[in-house]
Amino acid sequence: MTWYLDPELPATNACSAAVTVVDGAPALSLMPHPRESPEALWFHVRLRRLDTGDSAPWLVLANANTLLGGGNGAAIQPVVRCDAGSWERLPRGLPVTHADGRQEARWRLPTAAASIEIAFCLPYAFEQLDRLITETRLRIQTIGATEQGRPFLRLDNGPGVEGSTRPGLYVLARQHSGETPGSWVLDGLLRRIAELGDAAPLTWAIPFADLDGVVEGRYGKDRHPVDYNRAWPGTDGIPRRHEALCICQDFARWRARCAPLLTLDLHAPGASNRSGVFVFAPRRSDGLIPTGILDWAEHVRRSLGETYAAVCFVRTADYPTRWPRETHSNFSRWVVNTQNLSGLTVETTYQGTEHATFSIDDYRAIGCRLIDAVMTRQPEIVR
Repeated sequence: MTWYLDPELPATNACSAAVTVVDGAPALSLMPHPRESPEALWFHVRLRRLDTGDSAPWLVLANANTLLGGGNGAAIQPVVRCDAGSWERLPRGLPVTHADGRQEARWRLPTAAASIEIAFCLPYAFEQLDRLITETRLRIQTIGATEQGRPFLRLDNGPGVEGSTRPGLYVLARQHSGETPGSWVLDGLLRRIAELGDAAPLTWAIPFADLDGVVEGRYGKDRHPVDYNRAWPGTDGIPRRHEALCICQDFARWRARCAPLLTLDLHAPGASNRSGVFVFAPRRSDGLIPTGILDWAEHVRRSLGETYAAVCFVRTADYPTRWPRETHSNFSRWVVNTQNLSGLTVETTYQGTEHATFSIDDYRAIGCRLIDAVMTRQPEIVR
């Protein structure tokens, strides 16, 4: 048995990884590496084969219940690609409970290819971003540096003009760096913006809000010292991460060059969630959700349709936080409470719905429908 883990894969994320045996066949056993965060979810590895006689291996996710929302793994469908081909979904996981109560999930991989790449969900990093830029000719700008000194990037469809009345859209993805559905939705959204040309809103987008986490293969939820989506200025007006400061400054430049319509913050929920797409509607400081935001949410829901929109579509993020809300805010609350603008947090599941899994085309279609919702509510662009 000559399978081995490829250490050269960028952004590899796995710990306690080992090649073992399940039912007489080789098996890759792994857990996602939490990488200095209390929550773990993302994994991404590549197996290489030396012996042509090896059979198709198993994937074993040890301690499946330690993933954020992972449960016993029965609702999870990782993705694989063989010999650098197209990504495919695996079937739902086979849950296994050990005698002491530990839980794992198993999947039989499709073939004994020379190279098998496995990820929790469809990866999206610089290879995919470069293809998007090449195919759309959107502009890419550096708006600062990350905490590790990498260029911090923004995509846009133009610089805008100060004092313009052209409608504007500002979008973030990957505040939690492992939430790759947000990137694929943004990919579709920006392709639609490029198709619209001069009819599109002035759109500025941060593709990797936690760029260091993307490069380093982190999941990023509640990453130390403070979650990126809890790092926005609260009552004290102070951002808690340098990237948040850079985005606040960029946001001010965008706002001065357009008539802001909406902001979107693209995320993904827990591992086993299969409800499709839903939104978190931010509350004002008085505890109420602005009527304008509820109107936007309904417009988005209709545009997504039954194919993609969750039955329970509009939700509020009232779950416990590790930081006090009085001094820390998430992006959409910051937009509503300090910028007096409309913002939605869009959650797109890793797996899809109970009835269908999401492909790259589905994620891109969701992004297109978000823009269609904007365009049908604001059909005429005024410069």
